[in-house]
Amino acid sequence: PLKVALQKIKDKCKATQEEFWVGLLYTVAKTVTFLEQAGINQRDLHTSNIHVYEGKLKVFDFGLSVGPHWI
Repeated sequence: PLKVALQKIKDKCKATQEEFWVGLLYTVAKTVTFLEQAGINQRDLHTSNIHVYEGKLKVFDFGLSVGPHWI
């Protein structure tokens, strides 16, 4: 399941294997860091929330995210 989901995402990217993994790790780390600095907790991060948009990996679907004023 995880391997298949990641392969589907990779197939949509026009990147080498190395570029894909570096890009995936960078994108997820950058997104989580940005959200944490804004006081937002992304509680639903998984492969179905990572998409290729205009050739770049993006994290989508923040529906279960909560900020400090929501807790």
